[in-house]
Amino acid sequence: GLWDNTIIVFTSEHGDIFGKHGRFERGGSLTGTFYDDVVHVPLIIYHPKLKPKRVNGLAQSMDIMPTVLDFLSIPISNLIQGKGLLPLIVNNTDIHNFIFGGSLYSTHENILVNRSSRIEFVRSKEWKLIREELFLDNNITEEKYELYLLTQDPGELDNIYFKQDLKIEKFRTELKGKLFKWLEQFDKIKQG
Repeated sequence: GLWDNTIIVFTSEHGDIFGKHGRFERGGSLTGTFYDDVVHVPLIIYHPKLKPKRVNGLAQSMDIMPTVLDFLSIPISNLIQGKGLLPLIVNNTDIHNFIFGGSLYSTHENILVNRSSRIEFVRSKEWKLIREELFLDNNITEEKYELYLLTQDPGELDNIYFKQDLKIEKFRTELKGKLFKWLEQFDKIKQG
């Protein structure tokens, strides 16, 4: 009777890219970045009382724990950053309009990384902004941005960040604002 009383969650920490944009692996300066090949990972959940189906919504790894707590009817602390995915799973109701991710890569921790860097992204179903900050010598940093309209470029091959177009400029500004607002919470954690 274990099958009827068991919840199974299958996922992956990250994907990998193999040569797209001349990059390899999962992230880090000059070895990869946060293209969907890296951040779009499987999330398969088996619950004995739910019929199998595929849902199409944005989710983050930090949503797994609150989802399991929802399944078990355990209250979720407001200190938890993730959101339970039950409305998405049961009713196809979107939980997130935007998802975020980031990582810090250091040459001291990984011999495959030739420059220390910080990489972040913000993504909606339609748009994606990637920001990469390279830490160069003499305390100099270099920022690089990439912007993709995923509905027209799902392979993230045409960086339109610098394209002069009112619609693109609007989303570029909006996504940068959302990304920097998300990053502010980490500054508050460091200070607090």
